[in-house]
Amino acid sequence: MTFLINSVANVTCAVIAIVVSSTVKIIGKKNLLIAVQLIIGLFCILINVVTQDILFAIFLSALPVLGLAIGPVNAYAVEIFPTHLRGMAVSLSMMIGRVGSVFGANVAGAMLNAVCEATFYFFGGFLMFCGLLSFLMPGSKKKQTKEAITTKL
Repeated sequence: MTFLINSVANVTCAVIAIVVSSTVKIIGKKNLLIAVQLIIGLFCILINVVTQDILFAIFLSALPVLGLAIGPVNAYAVEIFPTHLRGMAVSLSMMIGRVGSVFGANVAGAMLNAVCEATFYFFGGFLMFCGLLSFLMPGSKKKQTKEAITTKL
């Protein structure tokens, strides 16, 4: 049974990652960021209430899909900051992200020992809050075509 749950979890995670990464051009980076955070936050909360092993494995295996949010965050860092600061902006966003992951892993470990269910409610709620904050991000800048530039002249 453990092998079956692990296999389903890994296949589900791979399918989600492939589908999301192949549709990023269609749905846009802002929508991807919002959707990933809200859906994974909901999955974190639902982990506590699901009674079927397969659903539990699917919800738990979806957590690594949060790695898909790194691309849009770095794209926003490149888009928002001027050219001479872009390298530093991406470096700082990656560094802060790694510091946050170390801090989050330590907090999650301590919380899992003390209050297991509250851990998933806390991180799920935090992810959903971050998803709502992502609505404040600027929309994607559309590149102007040659025709649009000449019509403005």
